[in-house]
Amino acid sequence: MESIQAANTLIRQYERPFVIIGNGVVRQEAVDELQLFIERLQSPVTHSYMAKGVLSKDHPQNFFTFGFNEKDEVLAGLKEADLLIVIGFDFVEKLPKEWNTEKTPILHIDTLPAEIDEYYPVEAELVGDIKQTLRVFNQLDIPSKPWIPSGNLQKQIKQSYHIEEKKIDSNLLHLTIENILHSIDKLSSEETIVISDVGAHKVSIARTYQPKNANKFIISNGLASMGIALPGSIGAKLACPNDSVICITGDGGALMNFAEIETAKRLGLSFIIIVLNDSTLKIEQEMMNKKFGKSYGVTFTNPNFVQLATSFGIKGERANSLVEFENIIKRALKNADEIILIDVLLKS
Repeated sequence: MESIQAANTLIRQYERPFVIIGNGVVRQEAVDELQLFIERLQSPVTHSYMAKGVLSKDHPQNFFTFGFNEKDEVLAGLKEADLLIVIGFDFVEKLPKEWNTEKTPILHIDTLPAEIDEYYPVEAELVGDIKQTLRVFNQLDIPSKPWIPSGNLQKQIKQSYHIEEKKIDSNLLHLTIENILHSIDKLSSEETIVISDVGAHKVSIARTYQPKNANKFIISNGLASMGIALPGSIGAKLACPNDSVICITGDGGALMNFAEIETAKRLGLSFIIIVLNDSTLKIEQEMMNKKFGKSYGVTFTNPNFVQLATSFGIKGERANSLVEFENIIKRALKNADEIILIDVLLKS
């Protein structure tokens, strides 16, 4: 209680706290307690890739995801803050030197003590079960610290991340990753689990896709491995057999673990596989171009994914337009007893 009182006193000393949420909150099943804390504090909130869903898309304090690069829009808001309240965040997702360049004081709340870091100056820490910690903390008279970062930052983030769906007929929209994500959001339920593979599309998904609930979006970050989505979908379906599961993978990641379709078929599982087909390892291409000014060995020729799906005894369909994609997704979500692969011929 002394530590909790000290943390509460610390919050009172500052006027512009900014809350940073990591996946520890989800893993500790502390989302309800976190939401109550945020409602009482009234300060802006951002979260890591792996904590998406802790706040609804329309929550007034939601400043969305951070951890992309040095130009993250939300970093401007963090620079204005005079205290960072960091809850359940793992440095493996993004080192503090990337997001706390001002060396702003830290209130650390996690299951483990804070790591020593020049850019993570801890003023107070609460170490223990996050759910229990927040539950006790919420019983105190938590000060309300409402403030809004300058420059209409929340609107800027929504526009930059393509969070708001374009109010245009699907027939007129291109088959881009952002439009695909809006279609999934529109057609899926609150219990739908979305799993992202690793690649350039992962960044787009982390920016744009807003899950309706916490723990309904699985993404590998930090020490991330391509090929996670297919076996991850098997695990998700075994854990939550009554929930729809949508696996989104690039063609490179899919080919690294395509054999796992046999495992899923043999186990009698059912989920949707979306293969983003552009015959390029985009994230490697971007990294090579950034470092060397050119790329090598990042393009390849894909098999016919529809025929490949058929050879595994599952259904395969190809989407050449956003309307075709939406029609296939609608049918797939209704047919909950089979594995369906959607080959998406992605347009840049």
